Amino acid sequence: MKKWKTLSAISALVVGALGALPETEAMWLQDEEAPEESPVDRTFPRSVLAVNGQLVPNHESIGPNPFSVHILCITASVESLNAGFSQELRSFTSIAFEANAQLWKIGADAFAHFAVLHSICIPGGVEVLENGCFASCHSLASVTFEPNSLLQTIGTSAFFSCSALRSICLPASVEELGEHCFEVCRSLQFFFFEGASLLHTIGAFAFTASSLQVICLPESVQTLGAHCFDGCRALISLAFEGASQLQEVGERAFCGSGIQIADLPPRVRTILESGSRPTSTGESAAP
Repeated sequence: MKKWKTLSAISALVVGALGALPETEAMWLQDEEAPEESPVDRTFPRSVLAVNGQLVPNHESIGPNPFSVHILCITASVESLNAGFSQELRSFTSIAFEANAQLWKIGADAFAHFAVLHSICIPGGVEVLENGCFASCHSLASVTFEPNSLLQTIGTSAFFSCSALRSICLPASVEELGEHCFEVCRSLQFFFFEGASLLHTIGAFAFTASSLQVICLPESVQTLGAHCFDGCRALISLAFEGASQLQEVGERAFCGSGIQIADLPPRVRTILESGSRPTSTGESAAP
């Protein structure tokens, strides 16, 4: 009977300190009895977790602070992370991924409400962060991306109410920021973009009620959604890199922000002043 790594695709290993994963066969358990045609489920979470080398079926033996560890490490062969982590697993402060991760998607609500999660580095192969995947992670202060990221889309409310997040640098590959994706990130002051950005859409309410002070948008941006900078009272400067390709500015995009009409780039002013002009900066935020 063919040997295969039954848990390499659906297991996680929890370790007690950051750094390289321990060299242990516990991560690569083999099942000699598994039929050769058995499908390998490459999503997580499922019913089995490996904690310090011990199998814990259905998370039954994991207490509020399992083994006093704080870092959840996920094996390289996991391709998709979906919602379904038990309440006990939300006590981890960091999430790490084994080298050469095959992960391409972090699914909707996957890590939502991980209240003490402090940091995560998104693997380079991840192409999509789905809706609400880190929503209400109130302690999340550090979000970084591996070099040469393939990330294309950040979904609706992906980082909604991540109130500890102060800065982020968006990979050049990202094409769309979904609606509400950084809304109510009240500590978010700095938002940077890698060079040669492909970003074309900033969705409605994307940065509403954040603490952005200045932002320089890539020239590739074509759409600023409604209310995208609404309530950003600290925002005093908005600029574009190079020759802006902006085509659409949604209603009340800058309502309640600190920017005055005269301070907006010419391209933005032209769009605002043509056709039906939305409520703009410095004016009442009343509906």
